[in-house]
Amino acid sequence: MLAAGALNELAHSLRRAPRSDILYGDEDQLSQEGLRQNPYFKPGWSPDLLYAFNYFGRLTLLRRELVAQVGGVDATMGAGVEWDLNLRACEKAGIVTRIPKVLCHRGGNGESERPAPASEAAADQRKALRNRWARAGIAANIETQPDGTQRSVWQLQAPPLVSIVIPTKDKADLLQVCLDGLLQGTDYPNKEIILVDTGSTEESTLAYYERLRAFPEVSIVHFGRKFNYSAACNFGAGFARGDLMLFLNNDVEIVTADWLQELVRFAQRPGVGVVGTQLRYPGGELQHGGVGVGVTLCGLMYHSDRNNGWGIFGSADHPRNWMAVMGACQMVVREAFERAGGFDEAYAVAFSDVALCLRVWRLGYRTAYAPHARLLHHEGATRGVVNPTADLQRFADDVRLLGIDEDPYLHPELDANQPIPSLRIGEARSPRESLQIDTRALGSMMLPSLTLDLQVERSSLEAAGLPREDVLWLPQPAYGVTDVWSAARWCLDLLRTCPEVVRRFPTALSEGPQGRFGAWIAGEGGVALGLSGSARSWIVQCLGERLGARARQAYLFDEDVKTRLPHGLLPMGQHALFRWFMREGRHVADLRLEEIWWLFHEAVERPAAELVRAYAFSPAWQALYPDGLTVFGRRAFAGWLAATYRVRDPWIDPACWPLDITPARQIRAAYWAREDWRLLHPCALDDQRHATALVEWLATPASAQPPDVVEWCAALDVQQVAAELVAPGLNVIGHFAYPSGLRVSIEALVEGAQGAGVQTSLRDLKTDRKDDPLHADFQGFEDFETTLIHVQPEPFFDKVYSRSDLFERLPRTYRIGYWYWEFDVIPDSWLSHIDEVDEIWVATEFVARGLRAKVSKPVHTIFPGVKLGSFDRRTRAHFGLETAPYTFLFTFHMMSVMERKNPLGLIRAFASAFKPEESVQLVLKTSFAERHPEQFKALKDAAASAGNVKIINEVYSPGDVLALMDVCDAYVSLHRSEGLGLTMAEAMLMGKPVIATDFSGNVDFMNESNSLPVRHEIVKLGKAIPPYEANFEWAQPSESHAAELMRRVYDDQAWAAELGEKGRASAEAALSLEVAGAKVAQRLNEIQALRRSKRSNCA
Repeated sequence: MLAAGALNELAHSLRRAPRSDILYGDEDQLSQEGLRQNPYFKPGWSPDLLYAFNYFGRLTLLRRELVAQVGGVDATMGAGVEWDLNLRACEKAGIVTRIPKVLCHRGGNGESERPAPASEAAADQRKALRNRWARAGIAANIETQPDGTQRSVWQLQAPPLVSIVIPTKDKADLLQVCLDGLLQGTDYPNKEIILVDTGSTEESTLAYYERLRAFPEVSIVHFGRKFNYSAACNFGAGFARGDLMLFLNNDVEIVTADWLQELVRFAQRPGVGVVGTQLRYPGGELQHGGVGVGVTLCGLMYHSDRNNGWGIFGSADHPRNWMAVMGACQMVVREAFERAGGFDEAYAVAFSDVALCLRVWRLGYRTAYAPHARLLHHEGATRGVVNPTADLQRFADDVRLLGIDEDPYLHPELDANQPIPSLRIGEARSPRESLQIDTRALGSMMLPSLTLDLQVERSSLEAAGLPREDVLWLPQPAYGVTDVWSAARWCLDLLRTCPEVVRRFPTALSEGPQGRFGAWIAGEGGVALGLSGSARSWIVQCLGERLGARARQAYLFDEDVKTRLPHGLLPMGQHALFRWFMREGRHVADLRLEEIWWLFHEAVERPAAELVRAYAFSPAWQALYPDGLTVFGRRAFAGWLAATYRVRDPWIDPACWPLDITPARQIRAAYWAREDWRLLHPCALDDQRHATALVEWLATPASAQPPDVVEWCAALDVQQVAAELVAPGLNVIGHFAYPSGLRVSIEALVEGAQGAGVQTSLRDLKTDRKDDPLHADFQGFEDFETTLIHVQPEPFFDKVYSRSDLFERLPRTYRIGYWYWEFDVIPDSWLSHIDEVDEIWVATEFVARGLRAKVSKPVHTIFPGVKLGSFDRRTRAHFGLETAPYTFLFTFHMMSVMERKNPLGLIRAFASAFKPEESVQLVLKTSFAERHPEQFKALKDAAASAGNVKIINEVYSPGDVLALMDVCDAYVSLHRSEGLGLTMAEAMLMGKPVIATDFSGNVDFMNESNSLPVRHEIVKLGKAIPPYEANFEWAQPSESHAAELMRRVYDDQAWAAELGEKGRASAEAALSLEVAGAKVAQRLNEIQALRRSKRSNCA
């Protein structure tokens, strides 16, 4: 049964780790009297424990999509059904999360994930595990152990060479016991033994060495330096030829012949980097069952355990994963050993074995514990048992620097003072608490840093002030790279843990998939790092996915944070901004940890680029230094920034800044920032002659510019720069990132203008957090004399500059408002914004008439042009649509007032035109329905009643919206009013027959020769429908006429196709971007001439 609060715990865990694919919690049993007993506390995600038994148990939560992906529940698996599902799911899962709380109480009927060996349930469990290995191409023999766990054994087909490295000094009797076991008592055929002699002097030892020369698999190398265990192991590893290296103490005794095969079987499991085994003293007492970090700093788990029974955390007799294993027997995969840099030789005697495991774990490998390879260990017979203080201090420091604040394989309810896992009672410390206290007490003093260092986990954890699991994911193994996000985790782990890679590729992420890092990963680097071909492809793909863009947008959208930390992505601000992201920003914007880390890595790679971007989105900086990115103002801006933020780094030098600003734009920005220039050259931007005079003057001492600026000006092509200074240009502010008709309109308008030779400077206006993450791509300033504000009068027109992160240029530009409206009468509330513009542009005469009736400012009709964007062709199945039926489409936005779009009227017309059994369907594509739940319910109810009506409520990319239109046969809109009718124009350009209300903006390009207009009558709204007033008038389309037209299109599809082609030809001639661009250029020339005529002092 579920524990009280179990669902709340699941909800809380999903909030903390929303990308989890699998979650599991602890469990216990209820006695017949209803008392809780026999708790089982579970470690964090431990693959090798899951290969021993279904430790997930109850309660386990799996993501529905994951279950479907792996084939669902196999009901034939009997008692092994849950384990089978969990094993299959874990092969595809990305993030597995442990909830360290009891979420389930089992009954007292003996049901267990560890059934008795001879039971039917055990046979089902063996089958589940056998199937798992079979999927990996391994024919495994599964043996149920007395404790109900399973042991997997298989014959190694091509045993890899194992290099056994044994540091030794004297004590020939101990060494002989060890080597006799290796040479005569081990059944592994492919091994070499490297004895690293660290200074033996005893005659018996030297004589034994002579006898060993008879064994070709044994070599003796002499380590002549002062004894250092780490250095001796590294020295021996230098002679090793095997892909697996086994570091073995000389006082170890082999007791079973197949021990080495068992270690190799574990080492060959994907993702394993280190393998250790159970070690016992000669008297049988348990010495080592794994190493727990946080149990007396790093304790030998189950030390001195004589019970060998199952406890609250399992036992020492089954496989599992630990953070580390003891170096007395430590098998290390060569790839992991080399990437970790071998043993840290700063450790003289102790802890280097555990430190190696921690570094290997940080690189994305795991440490496996294989107890069935158990050995005897005569601990301390060679060197004693005292651990040097310096080694202890270094280990405590390493734990902190690695950002390890808790051992994920332990449990917060264990008593940190007990090596045999025991329930924490009273004031007993948890492993996390104990680790924190011990590392501070035993380590050197480390002062908190206010600088974020992404390669030091301690730095990021201190900055966030949160536990590791809330800041970082578990290290991503290479074998688990199966999608973009696992690829991102692996890539970020590599850059965080491998300084040599960062030094070689300092701009790894910023260069994208075509950069040097991407090429290296795709080729030799990826192979050397153990990545499969598909994993390399995923990593290269993720380099091109702009993974930091959403996080950057979240920062730019939070006005308080951006105002307080305009330098947040520069080195001196990253610490504070990282803290905000981890504690607040990620939750507000629903960000993945990978997105945040990706953004900060990009920022660290290119601080100079971040400085330029910070200026572009900091109006306060722009106000202080309006020409701060130009050759004329950048020195002053850089000096102010250095003094304000105490920066001395090289990237503050403007010579380092990655700027792509033409000389003409730099001169224009400085011209508007300097009143003295404008007084001396008032007509500099009016014609070629005056522009030439300005450029030539700048190259003279009279301009009072520094020598390097004068030299720069003197080197310019004067005529070319002058021509660009007077060429027509347009600043454009609008919704470049908001998925809507407004975005399509502004993009078309800009493309048309650019095609007509108009220079543009573009700025995105922030709409809401659901904008596409493109805001930072639009960094244009008010370079030109005219600004087009393609933003509706409400609700953002009076906040255009602040929401665009743009300083409002002085002197003010000539401003044009580009406005849409769906009625021939504008709201009175618009009148308050009229004084903010000098003229108004609209898309259709329908809107123009309403404006001219109320405003005195010039109103011009300039259609934006329509061009079909690029899109990938899809099948109907891609959109969940049936393939056979003739398909009518209507697309609309729930934010655009559903009553005006009139989908309910369309459903009624469709239902009256067709019977349910006919092969025809109506598709309604909408989005943001969750913001209008009552209206959406009415829409769904109407669709369900009509039959053959499919509703798609998703935010599609512009390309996918067009792809949906492409797979449909006809387009129909029974709108009551439209300012433009963009979707109708797009459908016509696609050659679709279009049925639409014969009213409002669409009548500018639709008539009976190219489409099917629907009759209507004009009616008053009768009630206020915000933002529309009750006395406004719109069309009431005839549903019967619409039904008649839909019926005709369906019955005569060949005729409908011909009409669609006529519509295409008409739209291509009348709605082109070229026509629109020519109108924009013409009007800009008229504006320029008008303004020039007002400057009477130009002679």
